[in-house]
Amino acid sequence: MLATDQDTTTNDSLDEPEYTRTIVAGKLKISAKTLVRYLAFGTDYIPALKAYVLDDRPLNGKRILESYIKYLEEIQYLKLDYLPLRVTEILNHKYTLLESD
Repeated sequence: MLATDQDTTTNDSLDEPEYTRTIVAGKLKISAKTLVRYLAFGTDYIPALKAYVLDDRPLNGKRILESYIKYLEEIQYLKLDYLPLRVTEILNHKYTLLESD
């Protein structure tokens, strides 16, 4: 990996920016603590987010790929507009269908 600045790196093979949790939280206009909650919550429904969580549930130190920020934005949107049970239903339905395809 090449360091492009202190908070962002670029993966040579993908050329996709990776961001620290602090930078991603700033992009989403949420606290870093809320971002951690979204990551932990999202791993139950979105397989791609499992890369950021260890098997025993604490988060690992990986930087977040730019393309995965869309999942966090989706969680943020749903949590702002729907009750928790409905958020769970929506994510479960959407990502269960994607896994089976």
